[in-house]
Amino acid sequence: VNVIDTQVNASGVDAGWQYAHLINAGEEIHFTNVTFNTGYYAQGYIQQLGTGNSANAAILEITYTTCFIDGGATPVNGPWYGLWISGADGNGSQPISRITLNSTSINGEGNVPVNTSFGKGIFVDGTNRGGTFPQALVDFQMNGGRIQGWYRHAADVQGGNSIQLNGVRSYSNNTGSVSAPGINMGANVSRFLLANNVSGGIIGTTDLQTYGISIENGASGQVVNNDLCLNTTGALNDATAAPTTAVRKVLVTNNACFNGNRAASSPAMPASTVNQFNPFGSQAWVSVYGGTVSDIKLNGQ
Repeated sequence: VNVIDTQVNASGVDAGWQYAHLINAGEEIHFTNVTFNTGYYAQGYIQQLGTGNSANAAILEITYTTCFIDGGATPVNGPWYGLWISGADGNGSQPISRITLNSTSINGEGNVPVNTSFGKGIFVDGTNRGGTFPQALVDFQMNGGRIQGWYRHAADVQGGNSIQLNGVRSYSNNTGSVSAPGINMGANVSRFLLANNVSGGIIGTTDLQTYGISIENGASGQVVNNDLCLNTTGALNDATAAPTTAVRKVLVTNNACFNGNRAASSPAMPASTVNQFNPFGSQAWVSVYGGTVSDIKLNGQ
């Protein structure tokens, strides 16, 4: 299915259609140069149903190329989400997979949602459904584009496997000042990659976002080569556990305004030949002192 050079538009209507587009099942659905600007609940809803003809159907290969998802259709009570992805009603037997946004922007216009827990550019449900795909979303990519002007997060991904945001610009979100970062990875997200993004203020202005990126305990992935400057509270909030007996689940490398400046740690001295792991997940300066040290190996060398 190809939808090309189309506008779904009801700008100025306070309570328009529920969704500008709704996908409950399908494969190879491609939107190119499409503007979505009419949904009361969401401009786009990709939802896996648990009942009816589309019960637990796979949703595969949905692409958005040079599209504009606009939150300005409902000026009084803005839409809940720009793009809402949910498999909560399914049973975990089928995935929502290969969802790709290329050079697509998601604009919130600062509108206040009917409920202040809503108001997110991208929201991904994190319900554990069991089965083969306990997290419905598998393999999501957003390449380029902007997410700005949302009441809370630019992107709140609460669940999923292989989630990638690359080269995305996130700014002027958290307009409701409800302690929301630009990009948030939830506890049920595994193997995420946040790379080459810019999440924070523009032209020297401190942003409304609390953090450029925030990561909840339980998530796993990498944060690489991002510009996280000019956020209200800080660049990065990583709440994941900091083990010394295993590799930290989140690795953080080469991010502007965050150079691994975590609080210093003094782990207990390990027994001889027992591996000690960097608890920070990013480059760290290590001082070894006291006692008698005869041999130290770094990564086996």
